[in-house]
Amino acid sequence: MSVDDQLRVAFETTDESWEPETEVALRDVVARHRRGVLLRRGAVAGVVAAAVAAGVVLLGGGPVSDDTAPDPLTPPSSPAPSFGRTVLQGRWLTEAVDETALRQAMTAAGDGAYADAVIDQLPSTPFRLLWVVDRGTAQLEAVTVAGREETVLDQTSILVGGDEVTIAPRFGEGSNIHTFAVDGDQLRLTFVSTTEPAQSGIPGGVWQRLLYDGFELTRE
Repeated sequence: MSVDDQLRVAFETTDESWEPETEVALRDVVARHRRGVLLRRGAVAGVVAAAVAAGVVLLGGGPVSDDTAPDPLTPPSSPAPSFGRTVLQGRWLTEAVDETALRQAMTAAGDGAYADAVIDQLPSTPFRLLWVVDRGTAQLEAVTVAGREETVLDQTSILVGGDEVTIAPRFGEGSNIHTFAVDGDQLRLTFVSTTEPAQSGIPGGVWQRLLYDGFELTRE
């Protein structure tokens, strides 16, 4: 039974709720639906035709050799990012860090001018930096040397792709990109870029270079 007939059964002509305009409106809906399907099909066909034409132009319009010609519709391959368990999964800990080590790391990164302001906002030294990575989330903590006290420094989402990790604050704006290298149980991160805004006058990159890149991490 067609939709038209089903509607007629549901609304008998003796039913006061049936209006003469219903049939006209139904025809309009069906017509719009058919036009929409045709437009979508036409758009897809246009994209395919354009892609094929581009392939012909790029290849000089001659016959394509299966051995040498690239597929114009196939994007270059790249490592797929992962939200699941990755090589970074686990708990990573630095050696004990004191104020001198913090200042030296910031000076080496070219951020020595911010050392006083940064150290004022960090827990009392000495402490170890602990980076806990669990699939698509991570937490950075400052842990007292005795291990009896922890201060959360950063709570983030992370996305790993190849040798690159994107670290985004869970309760803030922007994101940060680092490359990383794992050698056995040792991990080293290298800052690439950030879109995080400054905090208390301290650029986001300053925090990233110190807290994530400043010291080597060892898997617990």
